[in-house]
Amino acid sequence: MPYKRKESPWWWISYTDASGKRVRQTTGIKKTVAKKLAVKAEIEAQELARQVIPCADKLSIEQVWLEWYKSLSSENHKIRARYASKSIMAFFKNWNIASIKPHHIQQYIEQRREKVKPATVNKETRVLSAIIRRLNRFHGYDLPNPAQGSKLTEDNAVVRWISRDEAKQLIEAAKNSRSKLIAPFIILCLHTGGRKSEVLGLQWDEIDFDNRLLHFTNTVITEEIGGKTYTVPRNKTKKCRSIPMSALVFETLEQLYQDRQDDWVLSNGKTRFRSPLQTFKAVCQKAGINNFRIHDMRHTFASWLVIDGIELAVVRDLLGHKSIQETERYAHLAPHKYRDAINIAFE
Repeated sequence: MPYKRKESPWWWISYTDASGKRVRQTTGIKKTVAKKLAVKAEIEAQELARQVIPCADKLSIEQVWLEWYKSLSSENHKIRARYASKSIMAFFKNWNIASIKPHHIQQYIEQRREKVKPATVNKETRVLSAIIRRLNRFHGYDLPNPAQGSKLTEDNAVVRWISRDEAKQLIEAAKNSRSKLIAPFIILCLHTGGRKSEVLGLQWDEIDFDNRLLHFTNTVITEEIGGKTYTVPRNKTKKCRSIPMSALVFETLEQLYQDRQDDWVLSNGKTRFRSPLQTFKAVCQKAGINNFRIHDMRHTFASWLVIDGIELAVVRDLLGHKSIQETERYAHLAPHKYRDAINIAFE
């Protein structure tokens, strides 16, 4: 039930979980709501306690993942969970949860870090940690966490981008590819700063030729994850934004519009363009550009703007960042601004 602590401004709740352990935690809210939370937690714990708990070595990772996934509080959390789970669930497919040991996690990490950044690997291993914590807390298990201590050092300040000359080489290589959609995809990414999901999900009713604007809306698209189809928002912030078209984007979209066969901007008439990764890698190799990911085209767009003297606040809005702190990773690309500020102040 809810109670107050002298050293805390919030109401706390106390209840007995499925294993019989007394749990005390803060709610950060007022008493009336805290009381409802305490009752709900007690009821859920009692329901779990009445369930027959199978042995840990009989629990498949798919079974416990689904139970954890259903417990997530919002659709946004579930969407992130699906993406973060995709790779690690494939790696440990058909394993039982108790058989996963620390050295297995290290094997997974070594394999994944060759393809993605440390931050992505950490998000994926945190899925396993969350599953085990829930099993131990609500189902009475005492499983060790094989992912504990495996966190990689993250360096999100490092930004990979390419010059305009390299971008021209990349686009030229893409135009010579067998895929007719990879060049428009690259042009749209480089010249709009759109996320991969935003660009791939563009539809013709979001293209305003009269005003030369391209609209990234928060409509959802369907994605196949783990053999199942889900609806997925196209951006992380749930905000819409409009991007002015460069001359190259306008020309590219005009050509695509003349050849259109359905509602999707990037489509061959039968299906929309969904998986550009392998083709993109091949094009990068032809252009002689190494260590360059699809998301790095978004970094490139932002870097060009900052180098050309565009204010960070404008770059933030074009990228759709929630805060200026996210955009500040590009600030080092404009040292002349700081030099000019000092010159003005002390002349």
